[in-house]
Amino acid sequence: GVMRCLLALSALAIVALDPTESRRFVSVTAAAVLAYCVWSAASLWLATRRVPLLPPRHEHWVDVVFAASMVALTQGNSSIFFFLFLFAILVASFSRGSTEGFYVTCASVVLFQIAGLWFGHEPGQFDLDRTLVRPFYLLTLGSMIAYWGGHEITHRLRLRLLQEINNQWNPRFGHDHAIGSNLERALDFFDA
Repeated sequence: GVMRCLLALSALAIVALDPTESRRFVSVTAAAVLAYCVWSAASLWLATRRVPLLPPRHEHWVDVVFAASMVALTQGNSSIFFFLFLFAILVASFSRGSTEGFYVTCASVVLFQIAGLWFGHEPGQFDLDRTLVRPFYLLTLGSMIAYWGGHEITHRLRLRLLQEINNQWNPRFGHDHAIGSNLERALDFFDA
């Protein structure tokens, strides 16, 4: 939540200090960034009180939509807000796993391409480098982040399993009970 607020505030600073970044829709861009700042602050405030604004699975999707809108409102494929997609991919991968990270990566690439092709070019201009290379970078880096985020979650679950196996041994119940309960935990963990 804190990082989301910092990114929202930095986006607000970029739009306020460099209005040439959003040449066409200056007021709409500023309103969108301001709305995202308010949403980020409300999300952080509610998270500190343990009241979720949205289910945890949906917060990174809001970040994807915000990043796509910022790319669309600014300079399309050459927008400085291209890297906001990576924050959503990081959050999805390290909180929900590799599958969710891959979904967010694919959605980010598609939305980036749509925003870039639809809103980014002046008539008669087409930049092959930014149209093909940036989505490829986003897909490659997002896939790597999703892969490592999934491994991080798997390692945390394995450590938790080892901790449960270690803590549940009680000599009063006998070794058969300890072995049986630990085997059940291992079967549940590996879905066997």
